[in-house]
Order: sequence, then C-alpha cells, then structure tokens
Amino acid sequence: MNRLLLSLSILFGVIAHISACSGPGAPAAIERSIEVGLYYAYSSIGLGLLATLLQLKYGSKTGRFLIIVIIVLTLVHPGFWMSARGGDCGMVRNICSKGATYLIIFSLFLTTILAYRKQQQTSS
Repeated sequence: MNRLLLSLSILFGVIAHISACSGPGAPAAIERSIEVGLYYAYSSIGLGLLATLLQLKYGSKTGRFLIIVIIVLTLVHPGFWMSARGGDCGMVRNICSKGATYLIIFSLFLTTILAYRKQQQTSS
C-alpha cells in the first residue's frame, strides 16, 4: 500500500511539474482562462433562465427536477469560483467550466423535449 501511495504521489508531482504555468505567455494564458470560464458561467445563467421560462410555460414534474439541476449547476459553476492563477494556467477551470455548461445544455435539451411532448399530449 505504501508503494502505491508513493508511486501516485510521484506521478502527480511529475504531472504538476510538467503542467506548471510559467514563461512569457503565462499571464496571457491565465487571463484567457479567466475570460473563458466567465463566458461559460454567464452563458449558464442565460441557459438557466431559458429553461425556467420553458418550465413555466410547459411545466412537468421531470422538468422541475431538471430546472433544479440547472440552478444548482449554475450556482456551483466553476467559472465563478475556480482559480486560474494556479500552476496550470487555468486549464482545469476551462475544462470544468465547459463540462458544467455542457451538462446544463443537456438538461435544457431534455427540458425542451419534455415540454414538446407535453404540448403534443395536450393538443391531441
């Protein structure tokens, strides 16, 4: 067990050293990461509002659950709180921001499908 922990700590130390952010392009990369993270975070707010409007117009119980998921994902969105000034020039912030926003888009897609199905059932 100790050998495994030692190997993992060496591996993570090497990865952290390789991905360290330094050099002449580091400040620009950090600023770009901050901008991208905020772009995705603010986009998630807009997507959350759109999903909420869909839910208010064509509400369903599953849609309510998806709205709660979207709101929680927006509130804990990494673009708002994750630091880009660490050793990786904000690459983790970029990846996590994109992932959270893509989950919100997927939830919005499901909300739209549910709203469309409910509208089709009521018009039949």
